[in-house]
Amino acid sequence: MPVNKRLVTVGLAKQTSGKGVYPTAADYVTGVSGGSVVQTGIKDDDFSSTWATRALEGRDRTGAVPASEYDLYAMPKSIGELLMAAHGAKATTGPVSTLYSHVYTPANSLPYYVVDALEGTEHEMLKDCKLDSLEIDFPNAGAVKLKTKWIGANISFGATALTGGVNERPGIDGVLRSAGGSFQLDGAAVRVKSGNVKIGNALDPIENATIITPDDIFEGMVSLAVSLVLIPDDLSTYRKITTGTTGGTTIANSPLSGSLDLKWVGPPGANQPTLELVVPNLVYDPAQIPAADPKGGAMEMTVPAVAAGSATNAWTATLVNAVSTY
Repeated sequence: MPVNKRLVTVGLAKQTSGKGVYPTAADYVTGVSGGSVVQTGIKDDDFSSTWATRALEGRDRTGAVPASEYDLYAMPKSIGELLMAAHGAKATTGPVSTLYSHVYTPANSLPYYVVDALEGTEHEMLKDCKLDSLEIDFPNAGAVKLKTKWIGANISFGATALTGGVNERPGIDGVLRSAGGSFQLDGAAVRVKSGNVKIGNALDPIENATIITPDDIFEGMVSLAVSLVLIPDDLSTYRKITTGTTGGTTIANSPLSGSLDLKWVGPPGANQPTLELVVPNLVYDPAQIPAADPKGGAMEMTVPAVAAGSATNAWTATLVNAVSTY
């Protein structure tokens, strides 16, 4: 019988004791909305050698970098695990009326995780993983979607599954969404049609010639890139980004800096979860205005930007929910 592509889940477990010490129980188990939950990253090269025939001499295996890249919906509990993996530092306060506040900031080192991928009936487990990137995508007023990329130093096939874990499903446990949230640039509300935030850790697999998989996964520069699609009432934002002020008349000598505040909300109720991203020092890239269209319609303007500043204050992501710790 074929393997059913719908029967796929991912279990995550933080390696609280560090590299090489693997938990047996999952923290969270979720479904995915796309992507490849297991990639072997095998690198095979041709033997570049001559002979008396024109046929290929053979192939050589030079290494493998296991990875997992999958998409999922942003759900109020499990997103906290992903934010911890993406940032490395967290301060938790509460509870206040059953809600805890988790403030995530970039750290110089990231925690290790086990990624347990179930495909059909078989478990494939990536170990000593770190999160290379986390994308927060909000294409409309509906559910926020996430894109993850993990890189691991170890992989096991036919592995024993992680036990337990909190199961979270978008249709049952709810999602974070844009409707009901708020979006601000430089302290002022803006009309945002859609947007994307990408946190990147520039991970570097450390090669060791005595083993086929990486010896370790090492952190590079941390980054946060934002792209917002605005529907403006006028071109004052475009003019400000280009010239430095809303009344400017010439291109500024240096990029404009500003601030960003994005907030999404979870299922409504007395203890509604929220996620807020605050970037106090945002450096704008040149804003993009689309070409004219004979069919007309409202103009859309793409505003790309990046966070700047030291790793400890470049930005904060604050998750408020009913989970006490991650």
